[in-house]
Amino acid sequence: MVLFEGLTSSGKAKVVNVDEEGNLVSGSNGIPKQYVASDLDDSGGYYGFVTNGASGANWYIQKVTSTSIRYVSGSNGYSTAWSNRATLTYDYYYNVL
Repeated sequence: MVLFEGLTSSGKAKVVNVDEEGNLVSGSNGIPKQYVASDLDDSGGYYGFVTNGASGANWYIQKVTSTSIRYVSGSNGYSTAWSNRATLTYDYYYNVL
């Protein structure tokens, strides 16, 4: 599950991954994986997030409709994925993150 944590010093949204019990999900180095909002397409309901604000790092794109919220994720190629967001295959959060 992804929760809004606050704003970064540059004013971007900062979110964290937590498990079902509210514990921070850690990366391989033991530091919690933190994502920042990278892109927004409000007209299509797409929201892009990357770790530490780096476009080459881990990322996910959230697609919000009137009936569902689905996700797609990756570990590189965010710029290409964002450009092709309308044609990507989205799934439940627990299946992609």
